[in-house]
Amino acid sequence: PQRQKFWANNIYFKNNNIEVQSQRGKKSGEVRATKAQARKKAVICDFNTGKFTREELAVKYKVSRQTIFNYLKSN
Repeated sequence: PQRQKFWANNIYFKNNNIEVQSQRGKKSGEVRATKAQARKKAVICDFNTGKFTREELAVKYKVSRQTIFNYLKSN
């Protein structure tokens, strides 16, 4: 089987090159951080409406109760 080769930022890389993995990780981290911030805002908004308890929010957003407490504490 032939390894996949490609260009990234004008540099020719093989499939498992360290720099390529680093770039992929940075991109993934940015996406995950954005989603986490959106989830945090939604949790705070839902909690402020008074319709949900902390436990219900944990189930709804599929995170631990401690995460909910941390979101609300940092608010």
